[in-house]
Amino acid sequence: MSFNQNEVDTLLADCRRCCCICHKFCGVHIELHHADHRSEGGSDDIENAIPLCFDCHAEVGHYNSDHPRGRKFTAEELRKHKKNWLEQVSSIGVNGSTVEFSRDVGAIQSMSDELQYNLTVLTNNGVGLLGSTCQVNFERAIKEGVIKYLPDETRNKVMIAYASSSKYNRAVEMYIANPPSATNPTGTNGQLTNIVSRATTQLQEALRLLTVFINESPSI
Repeated sequence: MSFNQNEVDTLLADCRRCCCICHKFCGVHIELHHADHRSEGGSDDIENAIPLCFDCHAEVGHYNSDHPRGRKFTAEELRKHKKNWLEQVSSIGVNGSTVEFSRDVGAIQSMSDELQYNLTVLTNNGVGLLGSTCQVNFERAIKEGVIKYLPDETRNKVMIAYASSSKYNRAVEMYIANPPSATNPTGTNGQLTNIVSRATTQLQEALRLLTVFINESPSI
């Protein structure tokens, strides 16, 4: 069983495909969470569904009652988040009311996009095309604590990929400082080529696993 598709379509249209907790626009990166968990008798009635972004969905489902820290999202609180957001959205254009929509897709999706950019930098590496990889969203994922929601293998591969990206950046700096010359025909090109090859493989694997996590994140 699952939520009725016609009712799902209406709910996603009503929330403007925005997360009911953080209010950011999700587009296709949105999931329906059971306020009352199915494993605890929660129904598939649309009233029990709350649209959430990947990050908030992971946050809501992560709480461990056996080792409580912080405050758990209760079903009643989730229903209030949903009710409040739908009321805000429905008020657009009524009596001059406006709602501020966030276009932030979340730290996990942003990190996936950043890995894809870094991979593009590596695969287009060449003389005159040396670029630097980024790790802004990797640092954001660590700062916001969302990287802990990744499966162990995925998290480790992501960390290795970013470590390789940093090593690539240092190799580029060395190549620029010591380019090929008449007295040193290869410069540090050989070392850079080896680093690019290893880093490319590691980024591809990290991106593959992260994509699987994003696309197959289970309904809770």
